[in-house]
Amino acid sequence: TYPTAGETGNGASIQITSYTDGDAKWYFDDVAVTPGQQYIFSDSYKSNTDSNITVRFLLTSGAYSYVGLDNLSAAPTWQSYSKTFTAPANAISFTAFHLLNKVGVLSIDNASLTSGITPTPTPTPNVTPTPSSTTTPTPSSTPMPTGTPIPTDNLIINPSLEVSSNGITPDNWHFNNWGTNNAQPVYPAAGSENDQGVGFDLSRGAEVVVTSYNSGDAKWYFDDVAVTPGQQYQFSDYYKSTVQSLVVARYTSNTGAVTYTQIGTLEPNSNWQKFSTTIIPPAGVISATVFHLISSIGTLDVDDYSMIILPNGPGPDSFDQGYVSLTFDDGWTSHYDNVLPILNAAGLRGGFYIVTNEMLNSSPVYMNTGQVLALQSAGHEVSSHTQTHPFLTHISQQAMTSEIVGSRDDLLVVGVAPVNVFVYPYGDFNSSVVQVVQDANFIGARSTQFGFNTKSTYKYSLKTQSVEAITTLEQVKLWIDIAKENKVWLTLMFHQVDHGGAAYSTTPEILQGIVDYLNQQSVSVITLRQGLNMMP
Repeated sequence: TYPTAGETGNGASIQITSYTDGDAKWYFDDVAVTPGQQYIFSDSYKSNTDSNITVRFLLTSGAYSYVGLDNLSAAPTWQSYSKTFTAPANAISFTAFHLLNKVGVLSIDNASLTSGITPTPTPTPNVTPTPSSTTTPTPSSTPMPTGTPIPTDNLIINPSLEVSSNGITPDNWHFNNWGTNNAQPVYPAAGSENDQGVGFDLSRGAEVVVTSYNSGDAKWYFDDVAVTPGQQYQFSDYYKSTVQSLVVARYTSNTGAVTYTQIGTLEPNSNWQKFSTTIIPPAGVISATVFHLISSIGTLDVDDYSMIILPNGPGPDSFDQGYVSLTFDDGWTSHYDNVLPILNAAGLRGGFYIVTNEMLNSSPVYMNTGQVLALQSAGHEVSSHTQTHPFLTHISQQAMTSEIVGSRDDLLVVGVAPVNVFVYPYGDFNSSVVQVVQDANFIGARSTQFGFNTKSTYKYSLKTQSVEAITTLEQVKLWIDIAKENKVWLTLMFHQVDHGGAAYSTTPEILQGIVDYLNQQSVSVITLRQGLNMMP
C-alpha cells in the first residue's frame, strides 16, 4: 500500500493475509558501494509481527549475495533501526530488504545509507546498540575515572568496566535488550572481589534487572574485538545472578553477516563465580563480542571480562590425539537409509540418540525398533534422547524424571545395551536435570553448546558443533583440523541427513565428504561412550 502514514510524511506498507512460504517487501534502487567500506543502514518501521532485514549485494560477476542483518520483534509504534555492515569483496552495488515473511502488517519509512569508517587491517568495530530500555540510569555521584586503561594482553578494552567518561555507562560497553520485556541497566553496580581494573582501586561492575518478561533477553556487552578464524581464545568473566544465565558469542564475518554461538548455560549463584571457556571463531569471521544475558525475570551482575589469545597446539588437558564423534539426534529414518551405509562402508562408528516414543509407535519418519537394533548390531552406539523430546527444564520434576529414566528403560526392554549416554533435547538442562541423568546411571551427556572438549570438560555438558543446512564441508574440515592440531575432542551433531532442506538437516553428500576427510586425515572416530571413558 502506498502512500500510507509514515513516521514523517508518507510511508509504505505491506500486508500479508495468507502465507505458505516466501516473503514480501519494498526496496530502493541499488546504490553503488565500495568493497571493504563500512556503511550504516537505517530505517523506521512499525509492525504487528516480527520482520527481517536482509541486504542484497550485486557482485562484479553479476551474481547476487544476500546477507541477513537482523530479525526484529513486533513494534506497535514507530521504531528506529540502525546497523553497520561492511561491503564484501567484488560488491558493486547494494539494496536492503525490510521484509515480512508471515501473515501480518509492516510499515516502513526514512530509509538511509551512509558511509562509515573504512576498516583498518586490525579492526575493532564499534557496535551500535539497538534501542533498549527507556529507563535512564541515574549517574553515579562518585567521580568516575576517565581515560584509556593501561594495555594488557586482554583484547577487551575496559574489561573491568571501571572507566566511564559520562558516569552513566562504562566506556566501550553497551546495554541492549530485545523482545517483549522490561529490562533496566544498572551502572555502576558493586563489582566482584576479583576486580582487576588496571590502574584503579575500584570494584565496579554492571547489572541487568528484568522486572517483566515475555520474550527476548537483556545484556551488557563490550565493543567487538578483532579475531582470527581457527585461533583459540580464552574467554572468562565473573558473574552472579538470581536466575539461569546464558553466554553467547556473536561473530561478525567479512561480509557483515552476524552469527551467534551459545558457549555457556549457567545456574543462579548468589556469590560471584568465574565462567571460563575456549572459543574458536569459524571461517570468515573478523570480529567478536560476547553476550552474558538473562532471558527471564531476575538480575544478573557481571564484571572482570577477559579474552586472550591462546597458543594453538595441545594444552595441558588435551588428549593424546585429536578425536571426532559423529552423533545423530532423534532417530530419523534417514539415519538408517542414508547414514548407516556411508558409515559402514567407511568402517566408522557413529552414535544414534533415540526419541523412544517415536521408535515404539513406528512413526513413518523415525526408525522403528528393528532398524534401531540393526544399528546396534553393526557396532554403532545407541542411547537415550528422552521419550517425547520435551524441554526438560519446562516440565515438572516427575515428568522430567519419567522422560529420562523411561527412555533408558524403553531401550533396555527392546534389547539395546548398554544405555549410558544421554543427549539433552534442545540442549536444555539445569542442575536438576543433570542430577536425574546421573542418578539414572548415565556416565555423561552431550549438550548443544558449541565448542571442543578436553579432558577437563564437564562430562554432563559435552560441547558440540552443529552440522546444518548452511554448514559447508569446508567449515567442518576446519573444525576437524582444529581438533587434530590441538588434540581435542570434536563432537559433530547431525539431525536429518537427506535432501529435504530443513534448517537443521544436511545432505548425504556432505556427510560423505566429512567421512572421506576423516579417513584421509587419519583422524580417530570414537563414540561418546569411548570419549567419556577417556576422561578422568
